[in-house]
Amino acid sequence: MVVTSKTLENLKKRIPFKWRIQTQNEYNAQCVAYIDARDVQNLLDEVVGVDNWQTNFEVINGNLFCSLGIRVTHDDGETEWIWKKDVGTESNTEAEKGNASDSMKRAAVNFGVGRFLYEMSLQKVKVKQHTNGKTYPCDDKGEILWDGDMLTDFINSKINKSTPAPAPIQEQQPRYEKPASEPQYATPNKPKWSKAIQERAAKLEKNGLKGSAALLKYLPQYNERMKTSYASIQDLDTDDKLEGLIKYVEDVPPTGLV
Repeated sequence: MVVTSKTLENLKKRIPFKWRIQTQNEYNAQCVAYIDARDVQNLLDEVVGVDNWQTNFEVINGNLFCSLGIRVTHDDGETEWIWKKDVGTESNTEAEKGNASDSMKRAAVNFGVGRFLYEMSLQKVKVKQHTNGKTYPCDDKGEILWDGDMLTDFINSKINKSTPAPAPIQEQQPRYEKPASEPQYATPNKPKWSKAIQERAAKLEKNGLKGSAALLKYLPQYNERMKTSYASIQDLDTDDKLEGLIKYVEDVPPTGLV
């Protein structure tokens, strides 16, 4: 198979994805979409061919990096291996395996694989305490979603049901402009953070920075990763929102590479 720069555009197409819990409290669980490493490998096989891609893993400053290489043929017939590198973060279950899979997926994102995920909003589901004392995600009827497949099926069904039908095209009406003399009022942000969340944020230390300074440093990266546009920590006005940023900063490798 001959791979050209135009061929690589096909790596940006949507592939199967799942949902997992990102953060959870006593009221709900916030879920984020993700792709499986095997689906990434299958896409690479399909688009560029099994002989035209390879991976290389290396440890840099204690962090596992994956370099993904794709062999591309230029217009003059010359071939070149193009490499993209990124670092991984370990999973909650199998740290070493999860780290390798995550670094490979992040390297693939540099070629466009899975970028569609960043356009997807976070989803919230209810939670329920089981008789064993543990809290699990549940559907709207209170039925526990025991695994990732059940969680994925439930969230996707909710998204499909909530997708509105296209609105009929209407003639555009001239927009009403308020008189310049009419006063404009802004509603101030009033964060509703619990004491526990505030204490957790205050104790955070990352790359020599503490508390709000550490959070502010990584806010632009968090906005880009989660497709949000928070201008300051005050904009994260609930526990769920601030906890999402705290969790993100906690997961950033010590080198600050994400």
